[in-house]
Amino acid sequence: LRESPRSLRRADAVVLSRADVIDVQQRDAIRDQVSRYNADALWSEVCHQPRRLVAADQTTSDIEELTSKRVACFCGIGNPEAFRATTATLGVHLVDWLQLPDHCPYDGGQRAALAAWATPTDAGLLLCTRKDLVKRRSEAIAGVPLRAVVIELEFVAGQRELEAALDRTVG
Repeated sequence: LRESPRSLRRADAVVLSRADVIDVQQRDAIRDQVSRYNADALWSEVCHQPRRLVAADQTTSDIEELTSKRVACFCGIGNPEAFRATTATLGVHLVDWLQLPDHCPYDGGQRAALAAWATPTDAGLLLCTRKDLVKRRSEAIAGVPLRAVVIELEFVAGQRELEAALDRTVG
């Protein structure tokens, strides 16, 4: 969606992400729109599935550890509501939410502000995206453990066709 729809003319495949957050009619409408620009493009649909947690040192833990845990979340991404929607599915007790600017640099001032935000939250865990964790590179903020949610794509439609096309291209 960041490019003009005319760019679809050069696509060999189109993958609709977050297909699970819109209904079938909306997915069909998007697919019809894609077909107007490129009727030959392969069509796939995927959803984002939270699978595990990761720390800055790359150790992982089960996503189920979040159930009923007091969690404060933050992110500096282009679509923060998507991350918020993901965290809502995790069974956490959300005690605070902080939305930062996309591409947040996490410089000294931002680090201090984040620590000041985290201190009074009474959270047992701070949760962010992997993009934020890579920039933050710390195991905790203000003494509160920090983890990122590992998201994996799960195909809803078109997996076999896309994999076959990729095999033909790579092979």
